[in-house]
Amino acid sequence: MAKSHRVLAAERGAIAISRHHFLINGGRLHDHRPRRLRFDFIMQKFKAGVIYFLLVFAVGWILGPIRELWAVPYLGRMAAMLSEAVVMLIAMMIAARWVIRRFEVPQTLSNTLSIGLIAIGLLFPAEIAGIVWVRGLPFQDYLASFVTAPGVISLLMFLVFGAMPTLLTVLTWLRRTPDLSQQSR
Repeated sequence: MAKSHRVLAAERGAIAISRHHFLINGGRLHDHRPRRLRFDFIMQKFKAGVIYFLLVFAVGWILGPIRELWAVPYLGRMAAMLSEAVVMLIAMMIAARWVIRRFEVPQTLSNTLSIGLIAIGLLFPAEIAGIVWVRGLPFQDYLASFVTAPGVISLLMFLVFGAMPTLLTVLTWLRRTPDLSQQSR
């Protein structure tokens, strides 16, 4: 027998609050879990965001020199950037899916958005440190590079990186939602 969404949410540690409870409390939601459980839940999302960042950053750290030293001279900057972007998209999808499952993060928008925000919050300082200290590029030149076509691709990839856990959650919801046009026949 299929479990109700409230039973599944309770098993995953999500808070199931009835409409009646919401109205009685004046529209205020209060987490009645003990403080330790709330802290553990927050740390669970934080760890997931950090691990997601580390996994994708490691792939990028490996692909960056390959792109610059091999792909750019043979394929050109744009083709090298696009080929790296495809591999990075795959890495982001695999890492986001694995982190959500491994840390048993409930697939809600707030949880997956927080994973993405934590990861992107770690990526920006790491990216700037890598550009300034490792490559020796002045920060102004780095910012100016975002005006070019490869720079726009990099910006888009940063946005997709932050949004990937949420995008996967939305895609999962869409796959689970029954097709209403098929049911009416």
